[in-house]
Amino acid sequence: MDSKVFAPLGTAFKFSFTVDKYGNMSNVKVWSTNPAYTDQAVRVIKPVLMSYRNQPILNFPEGTKRIIKNFDGSFMIS
Repeated sequence: MDSKVFAPLGTAFKFSFTVDKYGNMSNVKVWSTNPAYTDQAVRVIKPVLMSYRNQPILNFPEGTKRIIKNFDGSFMIS
C-alpha cells in the first residue's frame, strides 16, 4: 500500500532482504515477474522498503534469541 506502482493486472512484485535485531536491513532485492516492470520496482518499491529501517514494523518479538531474519515477500496488482 505504501508503494505507488502502476502495472497491468496480474503483475507480481517480489522482494527479499535480511534484517537484524536492531532493524538494520541488508541484501535488499526487488524485482517483478514481468521484466518490463523490474526497473519500476527498483525505483519505487525499494525506497519504500528502505524507509522501514529501524521502524517498529521490523522489531523482533520480545524474548527472541534470533539475531537476523531473511525475509521474502511479494504482492500482485489485482
